[in-house]
Amino acid sequence: ANTGISGFIDPLGRIQQKSPLFKPAAIHQSIHLMTLKTLYTRIGDLFATICLVLAGILIIYSFLIKRKSASIPSKEGSEKKTA
Repeated sequence: ANTGISGFIDPLGRIQQKSPLFKPAAIHQSIHLMTLKTLYTRIGDLFATICLVLAGILIIYSFLIKRKSASIPSKEGSEKKTA
């Protein structure tokens, strides 16, 4: 980084090595790739796609319910007009 900390973080999020703040440094570390597949590498964007589809269904459903309730006249309003 230009003015901050650089470092190495393992696949589990643990800091392995870091450079000091605002000090020029050159660090080196052996990197081992993770062989275990994460949930995201197994299913990809499936969860995001499902959330998007469900949100779309809920939006359409709420629009239809609102439209239906607006088109049905209430009994209270018709009774007040005849009285």
